[in-house]
Amino acid sequence: MKMHALSIGSAVQEFIKANSLCGAKVHSVFHRTVNLVLPGGRIVACSCGCVPQHPANITTSFACGDAAFHDYVRLNALVVVERQALRVGSLEIDLQGAATYVPTDWKAIRLCTSMDWAAHLPACVDEASCKLGSIGLGVLLPALRTSLPSFDGTSAHAELLLRLVWQQLGLLTDALRQNESMLPSARRLIGLGPGLTPAGDDLLAGVLASMFAVSAAGRQLSPALDKLRLGLYEESHGLTTDLSREMLYYASKGQLTAVAEDVLSCMLQGKPLADSPSVSAMARYGATSGADQFVGLVVGLRLIQQGCRWGWEQ
Repeated sequence: MKMHALSIGSAVQEFIKANSLCGAKVHSVFHRTVNLVLPGGRIVACSCGCVPQHPANITTSFACGDAAFHDYVRLNALVVVERQALRVGSLEIDLQGAATYVPTDWKAIRLCTSMDWAAHLPACVDEASCKLGSIGLGVLLPALRTSLPSFDGTSAHAELLLRLVWQQLGLLTDALRQNESMLPSARRLIGLGPGLTPAGDDLLAGVLASMFAVSAAGRQLSPALDKLRLGLYEESHGLTTDLSREMLYYASKGQLTAVAEDVLSCMLQGKPLADSPSVSAMARYGATSGADQFVGLVVGLRLIQQGCRWGWEQ
């Protein structure tokens, strides 16, 4: 089956230039995405066009309807690169003429003032809750509208995953308040939940991306937050899946997906999220990944709000 690439992420372009796609194998296959593991261990995704763009993703003209990638691709199948085409199983992807997706340049984002930014966050949570509040960790959004929890060993959440996440968020908040290392509490969220990108990892990806964005835009993080931002990816070694580690790697550089980055950009600039197509796209991303990442963005911004020195712009 032949198709063409619509967009190639900037990271994939670098892999192509280095000829490192040669020798790749199929890592995992889903209805709308096939993941390829490169000889060096990095992961590249090929998806249908309805999947959000990402630096390590090739979006293709593969139909988002009844056909599925697992009808054409098998696990461990070798990837062959011939001229400007990528062969994966019985698929041939023409790479010529594709646009290049480049992640958000957070240094170019003009942050609103700390007072306006903090005041805008509850409205963002309210607007996004309409679409994300019943998906995965999105159930926690109403409780995160104005503050983060302190540790409560008797959390009232009936579902075990929600209870564990809520408790760890309380420990994160308490560690920040006491200016202690937040890595031990964050470490307990790594790999928490089912799936190839567990909910705890999706949340942490949102936390990392928000911290990188605010830091890159010129606001100084508190020492505890900075250590969390710089150390979390390394902490994930051996604790979660390859796909989650790859997600955390890019998140530590402020890169999630095009839709998640757009939502974060709006939140930082005081723009409304009501009727945002990016919020709707996050609701459709993965089983719960989009909603879980949004919760992570809110948690990250709440942590920054409490621990960042907002008195000046650098």
